[in-house]
Amino acid sequence: MGKLRPENLTIGRGDAVARLRAAADQVAAGHHRFVVLEGHVGAGKSEVLWAALEGVLHWPRKFASLEPGDRFVPGSAACKLVPGMTPELTSDVSRAVAFALSVLDTFEEPTIIILENAQWTDTVSTKIMSGILPNLGNYPVLFISTVRPCVDEPAKQLIRAALAPATSSYIDLPPLDAAETRTALSAMIGAPVGPALAGRLHELTGGLPLLLEEAVRVLRHRRHDADAVADALDVFAARTARRLRDFDAAVADTLTFLTPTGRAVMRVLALSPDPLSVAQIEQACGLNELGTADLAPLQDADLIQWEPGERGYRLSLPPIAQGVRQAMLPDEIAGTHRALGEIGEVASTPLHRFLGRHPEALGGSKLAEGPNGRVPADVAEHVLRLLDSREHGRVTDYLNALARACPGDETLGLVLLARWREPREDLRAPLRFAMRGARCPLLLSVARAVQHFAEAHYEAAVAELTHAGAVDVDSPVATFVFLQAVDRVARTDAVRGTLFQSRDLRRVAAAHLRRLEHGGIATVDGGGTALAAFARPSRLDALHASFALWDELAELVPQPGPVQPGGFAELARSQSARFAALPDTEDDVLAVRVFAAARARDYSDRPSVARILGHRAVVEAGSEELSADAYCQLALTYFDAGQFSRAEEFATLGRALVFGTYNSELLLTAEAVGVLVAGAREGQDGVAPLLAELQSTPDALWLPFVHLASVYARAWAATADGDHDDVVAALLPVSDNVLGWQPLGMAALTLLARAQYYSGSAALAGEALELIEAYGITATEPVASFVTAYVRALAAADDDPRRAADEYSAALAAAARIPDISTGAPDSRGGGLRIYRALAAYDYGRLVVESGGVLRGHALEAFRAALGAQQLWIGCRAPSLREASGAVVRGLRELLDGQGIEAAADDGALPATPSRSRLAAKGAALAGLTRREREIAGLIGLGLMNKEIADRLVISVRTAEYHAANIARKLRLGSRSEVRDMFAENGRSPGER
Repeated sequence: MGKLRPENLTIGRGDAVARLRAAADQVAAGHHRFVVLEGHVGAGKSEVLWAALEGVLHWPRKFASLEPGDRFVPGSAACKLVPGMTPELTSDVSRAVAFALSVLDTFEEPTIIILENAQWTDTVSTKIMSGILPNLGNYPVLFISTVRPCVDEPAKQLIRAALAPATSSYIDLPPLDAAETRTALSAMIGAPVGPALAGRLHELTGGLPLLLEEAVRVLRHRRHDADAVADALDVFAARTARRLRDFDAAVADTLTFLTPTGRAVMRVLALSPDPLSVAQIEQACGLNELGTADLAPLQDADLIQWEPGERGYRLSLPPIAQGVRQAMLPDEIAGTHRALGEIGEVASTPLHRFLGRHPEALGGSKLAEGPNGRVPADVAEHVLRLLDSREHGRVTDYLNALARACPGDETLGLVLLARWREPREDLRAPLRFAMRGARCPLLLSVARAVQHFAEAHYEAAVAELTHAGAVDVDSPVATFVFLQAVDRVARTDAVRGTLFQSRDLRRVAAAHLRRLEHGGIATVDGGGTALAAFARPSRLDALHASFALWDELAELVPQPGPVQPGGFAELARSQSARFAALPDTEDDVLAVRVFAAARARDYSDRPSVARILGHRAVVEAGSEELSADAYCQLALTYFDAGQFSRAEEFATLGRALVFGTYNSELLLTAEAVGVLVAGAREGQDGVAPLLAELQSTPDALWLPFVHLASVYARAWAATADGDHDDVVAALLPVSDNVLGWQPLGMAALTLLARAQYYSGSAALAGEALELIEAYGITATEPVASFVTAYVRALAAADDDPRRAADEYSAALAAAARIPDISTGAPDSRGGGLRIYRALAAYDYGRLVVESGGVLRGHALEAFRAALGAQQLWIGCRAPSLREASGAVVRGLRELLDGQGIEAAADDGALPATPSRSRLAAKGAALAGLTRREREIAGLIGLGLMNKEIADRLVISVRTAEYHAANIARKLRLGSRSEVRDMFAENGRSPGER
């Protein structure tokens, strides 16, 4: 793919640009004369042409761009191309040719002549230009840019004349292929795009950049909005974008120049989802004989294409089919549907026969119910067969037509069944139309729950389904659809860890399921419906297994004792095996895995996460939503383990898969997980775009996992910057969130305790232990020991440094027992929580350095731990965290080398006066000051008072006093004068270091 202009126009595709540049080089060398460039409407010919010429040939250029109306004005194209040419001159072709050559002879240097959109050349201009072409030997090149479909004889004659010399070049510019479409989407949207979404947009746009850009315009600034994805996938139905209207107008204009037979063939193929043989086209068009002379021009113009495997013809690009349908009148659509329903052996025959009997439903004037609101059995059976074979694109097309022709309960049941079985497909339009004619309250409640579910309002969906399920309904069809909905909600709850919220709903659903299993579903509503047969016993068995599994998992709340490393991996293996022999359970198996992995991460069983989700083939066997959630879990796991490259890899995979689902909560969660590494490396600048996006959509913060993921990213970014106040501001509100600390994990509490200590709230640091008790937060034994020892060390650091050092030593010993997840690093101590061990090592080393020698017995252990932390941050490419650890390593090395260490007082108290070695130790401690504190410390060193500092920094006096007190406390200085003396002696402010 080529580059992206600021106005988001896709230009240049490697091979085409290279070929054009090569042709231009041949022209410059005198070996070529003419170059013809052809491509579909919207293939980006102009952008490719100018990209190829840029920097290749710098000669002057004469340029003329034709418009559709030019073909109706004799000589208009020649007048645009040749300076001074008038309509009066073009009335005499020979005189016009002579005039044109006389003008061209006045050019004193080689000139590039470009005619764009040659498909709109008029007959008179063709004759004039054909007379000019043989006499252009002294000029480098004539670029004739045209489009397919180009069925006009004048333009074809002009192209043949240009290509007649052996020194001419012909360059075909095809649409983007699927891989190029995905690359273009990712580049233009600024986010990775999954193969499924890219494939659907490629199919809709036919790979035409002009149309692809319209979809991107919808998505680019609404990446977090699930509705925007649906809007983009339905972009051709909206018909509001100017460029799309232009495309349809171009296709409609082409139709007017086709023969009546050609137009009939195009209309038939535009409404048939299947390729048609010559005999079928003849029958549908009512022709006696369809010869090669009728089909060849359509193939030459690339309007239709032969499918060898299907032994039939189809339209070459979906956008052309859409344009043809847009140009058809309602009665033409109805008549063509009726004709298609009468031809034999077409897969869509049942539906077309039905639509042919209800032409009024296809005109858009009003919706008509079918006879008694019923869907014919053969139509329903065909849709269900396609749904079973996972031909979801065709199912969507069928349901769109069916919902407009026959809105009612049966159509709504089909739409809902398709929606729950394949949540990636956009069925909002048929759902809306089908609801207009539906009467069954249970089906209508399920439809409303679908809308809540698509908008990530899970609690509202659960409430709607619970209320509706409490009423007995005698329709097994509606009941089966209801059960499918409950199962889908339960899968989502399993991933979110909120199965307890839908417990009552599952009990209601279980009662309905028992009625279906024992109540006989062979005859429903007097017979005649195919949906009942779809709910066969094997499908009911699968639902029964699902409900039993969700109930069992909802009761799984491990206690601190029984949680063992690897236990969740065994749980996932045993539970997923229950679905092995059941049909359509790929999503159930993956849901079990994702749920177990999420709970394993909650309880710090990191090895289980890697074992459960460590194989891409397993992860991508289910739906995009489940796969994306799995990759998010892996990204979080490897981030905590200090493997930032793996975390980035999985975060990118997760964002690509989720971008294209209708789950805005998961989409924003993946975005937040995707900036974790950037925050740890770049600080708050790395997460600023995400936080700004969330601020612009405050409703998103009510989604619990979006809130937690963004809080985690913000906290680590602030930790990297040393902005401990912001860490507290981010994490403290989570304490009031019922879905707070357990999903974040016990180790994350150390971020809050640590930030409270460094921001002057040492007395509050120990509250993390109270939160663990209050919320029942648990973890594997090594993790629980590590966290509790670490938090106790922070709480004791000010009042009892020796006790704090012992707790730090115990925390590091516990961290060494945390299982590894194959880091492959020289120092893998800390296992799945290496980054938290690195923070503990920094804090331990800083305490020892600041002690001035009192804790010299801990210096060697602290030095080794801090050195390992520094190595970790170097490997993670996190400069701020590496620099802070490096300062502590240098301070500890000085202690170990015995450089100027003062003897401690007999009572073990810390020295009272700052000696030279104490000042050196203080230099290492500066890394613990925030940027604002360093700035204020420098101003104190210059002798400024609090009021003067407040005026200079435009802050309140109270804020200046607060920071000054924090600086003295953190540097263990007894007064403001000591702070001033320290920084005056250094001669420069901390911000300049």
